[in-house]
Amino acid sequence: MELRVELNDDERGGRDRLSPRAIWLGERRLAVLEVLDRWAGEDFDHVKIRAEDQGVYILRREARSGLWALAAYRAPGVPAAGAAKRAD
Repeated sequence: MELRVELNDDERGGRDRLSPRAIWLGERRLAVLEVLDRWAGEDFDHVKIRAEDQGVYILRREARSGLWALAAYRAPGVPAAGAAKRAD
């Protein structure tokens, strides 16, 4: 599935400031509600976001080519790996 990322106009330049405003999964556009984390590496940059479908996505951008890929996805309502379970 093709992934496209729309970046905020004022933050297109800096690797440490990548701030997507929307992602496209094929023909489906999802607005970004929140940037949860971002980190830069030698070869790849990563951005962790929550999209309008409430899913959490980790997006990976190759530093040299600028190509984006979906590195991980967590569906809404699914706890993060390692999250403590609540006792009721």
